[in-house]
Amino acid sequence: MQRQVYPYFRRVIARFSDMDSEGHLNNVALASFYEDGRVSFLRGLTGDERRNGFRFVIANLDISYLAEAQYPGDYDVGLGVTKIGNTSFGLGGALFIGGHCVGVCDTTQVVVGAPGPMPVPATLRQALEIKLLRRYG
Repeated sequence: MQRQVYPYFRRVIARFSDMDSEGHLNNVALASFYEDGRVSFLRGLTGDERRNGFRFVIANLDISYLAEAQYPGDYDVGLGVTKIGNTSFGLGGALFIGGHCVGVCDTTQVVVGAPGPMPVPATLRQALEIKLLRRYG
């Protein structure tokens, strides 16, 4: 939940339509912020992954809401790699407004080729290793 541990950031801007009846950003809007950051992060590593002969599918997604997020606001999604397995890898994300963390999101991504899950390609593994979450403290 510290900005310093995330090697990648993506700015997202809250829209008026992202608010719920309670006047704060709703859970679907916040999930879309993480999605936008995750897609941008992965495209930055691989380009159009389908051209590389594989794609990513989500095996698990877990979001924890730590504080209310308000409109208006510019938010930063911080992302980094948490683990690298044989056919999958984990991404850790956090949503910040300034230095304040309002939520976290952990995702397990599976690398899939035409026949199904496939080993993480060596070039992707190298790119993921560079983006491991940094230790802080």
